[in-house]
Amino acid sequence: MKIRVFKAAGLKPVGWCLMAFLLVVLLSANSSAASRGAAGTTLTANVTADANYVREYSWEIDKSVTPDTWNISRGDSATSEYTINVNRTGYTDRAWIEGNVTVCNGGEFATENLTVLLELRDGLPPPNDLIGTYTLDLSSNPVLDPGEVGVYPYRIDLTPEQVHAGGTYKVTANVKITNHSGHLGTPFGPSPSATTILPGTLTPLYECINVDDTNGGSWMFSDSGSVKYNVTFTENGTYVNTATIMETGQSANATVTVVIQASPVAPLTIGYWKTHAGFNGNNDDVVTELLGTGIWLGTPGGEDSILVTTAEQAFRILQFNGAASNGINKLYAQLLAAKLNILNGAYASDEVLDMISDADEFLATHDASSWTSITKPEKQEVLSWMSMLDKYNNGML
Repeated sequence: MKIRVFKAAGLKPVGWCLMAFLLVVLLSANSSAASRGAAGTTLTANVTADANYVREYSWEIDKSVTPDTWNISRGDSATSEYTINVNRTGYTDRAWIEGNVTVCNGGEFATENLTVLLELRDGLPPPNDLIGTYTLDLSSNPVLDPGEVGVYPYRIDLTPEQVHAGGTYKVTANVKITNHSGHLGTPFGPSPSATTILPGTLTPLYECINVDDTNGGSWMFSDSGSVKYNVTFTENGTYVNTATIMETGQSANATVTVVIQASPVAPLTIGYWKTHAGFNGNNDDVVTELLGTGIWLGTPGGEDSILVTTAEQAFRILQFNGAASNGINKLYAQLLAAKLNILNGAYASDEVLDMISDADEFLATHDASSWTSITKPEKQEVLSWMSMLDKYNNGML
């Protein structure tokens, strides 16, 4: 580059020096800007699109059993009838476009301020009319390192006004960063597109369902209906049974409680049950038979409920799980002993049964670890239940 210098009349040497300094600063600034431009990174991107158009049917399920409680003599049996009802309540038509945006950082620097804005153009040919914009969630990987590839899934649910059966849709992914080579400080990047055709007819979803039952049965329904079956019981226990719609995961429970009535007996203490669980000398294990398929401490299926299924597990609970200072462990022990007594044929008044029900509701949402965090009134209530059940187990109620 040729630089011409014009001499001003009477310009002193100091003025020449100042001009030379300013010229050097200007050239350095241009060189720095060029260097920064070269220090940016580059992107390549791709987008896929797949259109879906379905009619989704809605279902409800209910399960009941009668009788749900049996008191029978040892050696006898009892039969209950279960009923499963399903109801197809209607349907909802849904349309959506889904796919992935794939972004590759081909430069030597991590991306800065990566964004992806999706543009949807309608299905009336040609697809040129913009009908929606959607900001893609990049929180799973907001910064791409040099050479890294990020894959970001998306789903656009179409409104009824946006649905054109059999129409072509175009999805454009505007991918931008603020440190793209040659565009530092300005959002810039590729904008790949993909087209997809919405099916011309609705695809049925959950039009028919399969119901599986934990008692072993399986049935298919194409409309509302019901099914009945019988189960015979010969052993003590609380039998929780579940029917599930396999396609949707919806389920319903029914419970049968069977008590084998022995000759009238008095309640027995936790000490007795602890020493008759098969872990104390020559004492017989009388706990396992009474457990049946399990005894719940807490409501059946409760978040923190415990299902006691083995004599070993019962033995640990009757020993306060090794932490006798924990009031909830004490309640577990007395509650288990009370339920074993009832299953063994001991009489329990309505007061005792109501107390057991209240304790079960509490234990459905609280376990032993809750003891240090519950309020003082809650601790007093736990200790009150424990004390009353202790009295029952000692034949004092």
